Order: sequence, then C-alpha cells, then structure tokens
Amino acid sequence: MTKKIIKNASIVLLGIAAILIIWLLLAIGRFKYNEATTDFNEALNDKKTLLIIYKPGCKRCKETLPRLYLKNVFALKRENIVNQDKLSKKDKNKIENGLTPKFFYNGREYETKDNAQIEKIWRYSH
Repeated sequence: MTKKIIKNASIVLLGIAAILIIWLLLAIGRFKYNEATTDFNEALNDKKTLLIIYKPGCKRCKETLPRLYLKNVFALKRENIVNQDKLSKKDKNKIENGLTPKFFYNGREYETKDNAQIEKIWRYSH
C-alpha cells in the first residue's frame, strides 16, 4: 500500500514539474520570439503596442521581466521587446539612454521596476 502511495505521489510530482518546465519554456519562447521579431523604429512609432527596452545585464530587468513574463505567458496581445545593447548610438539617442527596463505605451515612457505600475501598464496595453 505504501509503495503505491509513493508511486502515485511521484507521478503527481513529475506531472507538476513537467507543467512548470513547459510554463517556463513558453515564457522564454514568448520573450525571445517578440525580441527577434521587433523592429525598433516601427515599435517606437507604434503607440498602441507596448514596447519594452531592456539590457541583459541589468539588475532591475532581471528583477521585473521574468516575473512579468511568467505571469502573462498566455496574454493574447503582442508586445515589442528590444535589447538596448543592440541599438545603434542614433537609436539609443531616441530613447534618452536612461534606466532599464523602460516601457513605452500610448505615447508615454515609464522607467520603473515597481511591479504594481508595470502590471497596470501591461493591463492597459493588453
């Protein structure tokens, strides 16, 4: 009887682990796909689609973006992602090379790591 309980518990735990891994892969895939398909100049001029500027080594970005993407894996609307390190000097001047992550939506710019404000921006944009 105990062996059967342990076996069933192991199966349940493996199932949960598989779901969490799939969830993580979907979040990473969404981020990478949106980054790969974003044209910076088009995204900057598109006031109706959220634009997120980040730097891979940025501590603030590492604190906010994974949480945002894990929470919103299945959001229906697209967002644009740009790695600031890959921008030309001319393009960096368009965004005033300040803090990251930087969010652009509806003609406004936000430099924040406040999760409540980021969630609000996400809700309005999606």
